Amino acid sequence: SLELDFDPGAARTFTVFARGDDRLGTPLLPDIARVFLNFETLDGIPAGATSAALTAPDPDAPQRPLDISAAAAQAFASGARALLILRGGEVLHEAYQGFGAANRREVLNSGTKSFACLLAGAARDDGLFNPDDYAFAGIAAWAPDGSDPASWVKQDIRGRDLIARSHGLPPGQPLGDISGIDSYGEALDATPVYRADRDALYGRSGFQAFAALFELRTGGSRGPDGAITGGLDPADYLDTRILGPLGAVPDWNRDRDGKPNFSAGARLTAREWARFGRLILDDGVWDGQRLLTRSSVRRCLHYATPAYLGYGLGFWLNRDVEDSFDPSRDALPNEVLIHMPSTGRALPAAPPDMVTAWGAFNMQMHLIPSEGLVIVKFGGTGDQNAFFAALFPEG
Repeated sequence: SLELDFDPGAARTFTVFARGDDRLGTPLLPDIARVFLNFETLDGIPAGATSAALTAPDPDAPQRPLDISAAAAQAFASGARALLILRGGEVLHEAYQGFGAANRREVLNSGTKSFACLLAGAARDDGLFNPDDYAFAGIAAWAPDGSDPASWVKQDIRGRDLIARSHGLPPGQPLGDISGIDSYGEALDATPVYRADRDALYGRSGFQAFAALFELRTGGSRGPDGAITGGLDPADYLDTRILGPLGAVPDWNRDRDGKPNFSAGARLTAREWARFGRLILDDGVWDGQRLLTRSSVRRCLHYATPAYLGYGLGFWLNRDVEDSFDPSRDALPNEVLIHMPSTGRALPAAPPDMVTAWGAFNMQMHLIPSEGLVIVKFGGTGDQNAFFAALFPEG
C-alpha cells in the first residue's frame, strides 16, 4: 500500500514494476495474469480502480544436467516401486521393483486430488459453471440465510476454495476407501472450522464437496434424504472429456451412493499418470488436440490463495510460502512441512516452478515446466527432498 496526498485537480501517474520468475515466463493470459490498482480515501471509501495484463518472455536458461542414475538409486534404496522420468515426452528412465510393474495400476491416494483441477477447468471451458462463483450458486443450503446452520460462514466459500484447501471445512476422516459412507453428505453438512480463504486444511471434505457442486450445477438436485440425483457424474464426465483421449481412464473408488472419490480414489499405472502430466506441461494439448484451454491449465499451476501459497488447485506448489503458513492453524501433511521452517518450500532441492500431485505413502507425480520434466514415483520412505538433491547435483 502507498499513502499519498493529492492537491485539488492534481493528476498523478503510477508505474508498477513486477518481478518475474527466474525459471518461467508469463504468457499473455489476461484473465489470470494481471496487476490491479485500487484507490480509496483514508476512511476506506472507494475512489477508483484499474488493472492491466502482465506478460514476460520465457528466460533463456539452459536445462539443468540430471544425474538419473543417482536419483534412481536413491529412490529404490528408499523403497520406491516405480520410477518413470520423461523430458519433452521422451522416456529417460523407467524401472520397477518389488510388486511394482509397468501394467500394475495402483491407487494414487491424495494424488487423485489433482484431477479436480481438470474437472474445474473443463467445467469452465464448456460453460457448465464458473468455479470462481460462490458455491451456494449450486449448494442452496449454503446461501445467505440458507437452511444450513452454518450458512453465515459457508456463504463465503467459492467453488475454487473447495479444491484449494481454503474452504475452512474440517478435513474429514483419512479414508482411501469410502465405499461405506455418504461422502457428499459428510462434506456438504460439515461445520466449518475457519472462514474461507484464511487457512489451509488438508483432507477429503473440499474435494467431495466440489464433486457434489459439479453434480448440482449440471442439473442435479438434493432430495430430502440428502442424496444428489440428476446431475452429471463428475468422474464419467472427466473420463469422457479429458482422460479417455489420453488413454488414462482411472478405476474410481466410489462411496455407498456411487459417488466418485475425488480426494483419494483414482487408480492408474505410472505410464497412465504420466500422460496426465504431459497434458499439463503441454498447456492442455494432447496429440495435436486441445482438451483444455491454456488459461485453465495455468490456473492449476499458478493459483494463489492467502490461506497457503504452497498449494494451487489440486497441486502442491514448490513456491516460497512466505508468511501464509501458520503452524498453529494450518493442517498439512508432515512430509510437506519438513523443510518449510528453514526454506519456505516443501522440496528445496527441486526447482521452484515444480508442481506436484502427492498422495499418502508417497504416490507422487512431479511436473517441472522449466525443465520439461514429468516424474512419476510410486512409494518410498524418508525425506523425499533427497531424491531431488540426487537428481540435480549442481543444486
